[in-house]
Amino acid sequence: MRGIAGAGALARGLTRERILLVIVVGLLAVIAQLTPKFLTATNLQITSRYLVEVGLVAIPMTMIILIRGIDISVGSIVALTTVVLGLLWSIYHLPMALAILLALAVATVCGVLNGLAITRLRVPDLVVTLSTLAIYRGIAEGLGGGGRVYLYEDPIMRFLGEGQILGIPVGLFVFLPAVVVAGVALDRTAWGRALYAIGHNETAARFAGIQVDRIRWLAYTLSGLASGLSAVFLAGRLGTARATAGLGLEFEVITAVVVGGTAISGGEGSIWGSFLGVVMVTALRNGLNLIGVPSPIQAMIIGALLILTVLVNENLRLRIRGWVRPVAPAPAPEPAPAPAPAPVMMPEKVTFAADVLFDFDKAELRPEGKQALDNFVQKLEGVEYEVIVTVGHADRIGPEAYNKKLSLRRAEAVKAYLVSKGIPANKVYTDGKGESDPVTKPEDCKGKRGAALIKCYQPDRRVEVEVAGTRK
Repeated sequence: MRGIAGAGALARGLTRERILLVIVVGLLAVIAQLTPKFLTATNLQITSRYLVEVGLVAIPMTMIILIRGIDISVGSIVALTTVVLGLLWSIYHLPMALAILLALAVATVCGVLNGLAITRLRVPDLVVTLSTLAIYRGIAEGLGGGGRVYLYEDPIMRFLGEGQILGIPVGLFVFLPAVVVAGVALDRTAWGRALYAIGHNETAARFAGIQVDRIRWLAYTLSGLASGLSAVFLAGRLGTARATAGLGLEFEVITAVVVGGTAISGGEGSIWGSFLGVVMVTALRNGLNLIGVPSPIQAMIIGALLILTVLVNENLRLRIRGWVRPVAPAPAPEPAPAPAPAPVMMPEKVTFAADVLFDFDKAELRPEGKQALDNFVQKLEGVEYEVIVTVGHADRIGPEAYNKKLSLRRAEAVKAYLVSKGIPANKVYTDGKGESDPVTKPEDCKGKRGAALIKCYQPDRRVEVEVAGTRK
């Protein structure tokens, strides 16, 4: 999404984050017009504290969705963390600082278990976190017994829930640095690039040597830890620890991340976009409360916002891809192919006298015949060819079948010699059906029988070698 170039204001720099920033500012302006209480200092402090609770969980949720995962157990982890915190402080009388650390450890273990079930047992993310959503919430209800623990008395919890530094709620001093660190890590580190690589193509990432399972496990571990931090600030804001804490938190977190531009299909998104998404969702929730919209209607509005955002993001993603299409350099002109040499036609037929090729007494090729065929083979260099060897037969001597058989045998002898000289056998064809062209008069062979009669006619046989093809 960086470095967009092209004509028009959009193409010159309206990335998804900038577009979302414009929308957020416009939304804040509209809400401020609808209710004057929205921009008061008291209301902004209340909203920012709720923003911290949603935003802390949204940071690792962005990473999880980037790698095509999902964690819907975060609300239950928040509930379990608050209950453990309350029990450790009220029943076991541990110092609040130690109770907070142990509660955070429990939340982190919840994230570790999610990650191990996904990476080691190969159970889909949705199935694992849907199961642990019920398990962690059930444990919280069992430990809490349906009651609540009041934490107002402890100064640490009052400071976390109501404290300010320079007029800024304490939680923002945790949340904003976390946003910066996570944003830089995602944009500038190998670990962040690995998250995007896994989201784009997990199989390719594995082949590239990326520790996919370790990164996925770490993302879910961070989700557990962030849920624990969110639970601590939630308990401080409400002043109580109860098993119903965090109900619906996963819905608002996922909505904020998706509104911020993180693709459900993985591989696209940013921490900066998720931060703007958190601001948008929390501001919308607060504005609807101030206006007096009932909670069920608020849920419907935020659900519709989620669907609308997914549709808009998909359309915007396609448009941005068109804007950032790199300007490819003009391809260098291909050199003109060298003109092909004019083909040199080979003679269609080469005829050899049979008595030059064959020694009829020994029934084999003569040395002179072999030399003649050698010269012929040399002419085939650089030629696409097929060779047809045809030996004529004397139809005046003996049975027709015998004459054809004898001619074919002679043709096969020529083929065998040609093949021995390197001509592929699949390019040489033989034929024994050629006609004879006798010079010797038939009456000169009268009175001769058998081999003598055949020999009488042999010098008149023709051996035709036909070449089909042209020189390269």
